[in-house]
Amino acid sequence: MRVVTLVTTMHRDNVAECLALYDAMNIHGDAVISNQGAVNFKEIVEHNGNKVTCLSSDKRGVSLNRNTAIAAADGDVFVIADDDLVYRDDYAKMVVSVYDENPDVGVVVFDVPSTNPDRPSPTLDSTRVLSRFEAVKFSGFQITFRAATLPKAVRFNEFFGPGAKYLTGGEDGLFLDDAYRAGLKIMFATVEIATVTHADSTWASVEWREPYFLGKGALFASIHPQKARAYSLYHAFSTFSRYKRNLSFFKALRLMEQGRKQYIADTKH
Repeated sequence: MRVVTLVTTMHRDNVAECLALYDAMNIHGDAVISNQGAVNFKEIVEHNGNKVTCLSSDKRGVSLNRNTAIAAADGDVFVIADDDLVYRDDYAKMVVSVYDENPDVGVVVFDVPSTNPDRPSPTLDSTRVLSRFEAVKFSGFQITFRAATLPKAVRFNEFFGPGAKYLTGGEDGLFLDDAYRAGLKIMFATVEIATVTHADSTWASVEWREPYFLGKGALFASIHPQKARAYSLYHAFSTFSRYKRNLSFFKALRLMEQGRKQYIADTKH
């Protein structure tokens, strides 16, 4: 079983910088390093006996970047990665072991603790198959999946995430929700394969501000189209203490309704 690590990054505009990142993350085995920067290129190199595909595009959007990496990869199990992870030496063997022990599982989310106490990673206290509600809470850098079982229609939603139209995030949960609805069994494994630093983030610039609520409305329209307004109302009530310094309750609600309508218009065919 061949494990391929798919890394999304920015501003690493040559192969040397991509390979330096490979080493800094302690990646073992084949990998795709997908960069968004100032130049466009694709180069496949051998590095430490492994196949490393270095890609670069001048387009923007983390979901687009993840999908680009998936399209360029060739292997049995894909490991989704951000560029602020550091992997354990034996992570690839650990990933293979979990899949070998669970042949009916299509997606495994692993334990990836955060070294930033202000941004802990989602986790559970036991290994188990996840419900739809549980699955959508996990982050992209925890996701792995069997390449052969993932339907082509299940990809990261390019409307969401840093660099996309809707900055709220939610692209990871949408990916897992789509996988669940496609019939894939999703499991959480209490196996620590890496740590994440969360050193840099665009989140703080939008959280609890207008772009956040626009994106939330769009996200609810995507994941719960029939109940989007009810979710918006609940979210406005339940988080009011966290945004009241920036916006009124009704302003937040109006923004989510605007985001809901925008997303419906965006996805009309």
